[in-house]
Amino acid sequence: MSTFKEVIGALNEITPLELAGSWDNVGLLVEPSNANSLKIDRIFLTNDLTENVLDEAIEQRASMIVSYHPPLFAQFKRLTSKVTAQRIAVKAIENHLPVYSPHSALDAINGGINDWTADALKSIASGKGASARPIQASMMSTNKQFTHKVEILLNSNDSTQLQNELANLDNININTIESKQSSKLEVQCSESKISLVSQLIEKNIKSVVSWSVYNGIKYSSDNVGIGRLLTFNEGVSIEQVIETVKKLFGLQYIRLGRPQGGKDRPIKTVAMCAGSGASVILNTPADLYLTGELSHHEILEACSKGNYVIVCDHSNTERGYLSTYKSLIQSKLANVEIIISKRDADPLVVV
Repeated sequence: MSTFKEVIGALNEITPLELAGSWDNVGLLVEPSNANSLKIDRIFLTNDLTENVLDEAIEQRASMIVSYHPPLFAQFKRLTSKVTAQRIAVKAIENHLPVYSPHSALDAINGGINDWTADALKSIASGKGASARPIQASMMSTNKQFTHKVEILLNSNDSTQLQNELANLDNININTIESKQSSKLEVQCSESKISLVSQLIEKNIKSVVSWSVYNGIKYSSDNVGIGRLLTFNEGVSIEQVIETVKKLFGLQYIRLGRPQGGKDRPIKTVAMCAGSGASVILNTPADLYLTGELSHHEILEACSKGNYVIVCDHSNTERGYLSTYKSLIQSKLANVEIIISKRDADPLVVV
């Protein structure tokens, strides 16, 4: 059992919400009035929080729900029984059930949904090697304690003392950037350290050409971001990819678009994005596009350019990751039971 605050802290640590898309609605979405006094002993995981799934969570005596997709998205001015999302919110509140959603932040993290898919496809390489990178790198704080950056342009002939004195400060990070024309220091620190850094700069002002303080600095990450571009060192067959995708997503059938003309060719690059990935993957050159859904004309366009397309329906590309997400949460909250919905399913079936 853990406190509500401990659970929220753990969830935010796993999926920093700053990684979510600006369009998204993530984090704590439903907070009952007694939330701060709640003791969480059972977390209920689902991909989609439908009314049927909410009933299951209540029957399972869950004390909190984590839904990958946010059940609340559109703004509203009233809570009525006419709208499904509003009925879900009201019923969750009535049953004192907090609801949390990681959504696109869980897509972006290192080891998140898109890495889960990429790692499965890497197994096809059979020792020949494959690598994956984000299609759109995310900007994030490198360290939560480093909320500010001080840039110091130096007189390179007379800066040793300042650099040494800065290096003696605790809990800061210093990067030195050298060029033919100048030498620059980037000091990453907390807001509380700004005063000390400023004092040292003023003390050694003769060695300083100029300096500036920046707040809330974020940095690009090589392994965190939206979508993944997988590159095989040697080409693999479309049959190998199909078999792996079916196994990973637990599907008997998938939908495949072949290159115009129907001639098979080796696949060296795969652009992938869980869910609805058109805006992420289609502007990235690749032999194969893998996602949950694309429009008819997007598929035609990709195939006409000689590419393969695999679509599996939206949530089928996401739901299988819940067992991995469960393990991530369990590693942070060992005293909390975590269960995965048995009723949660994609609304579309092949008949």
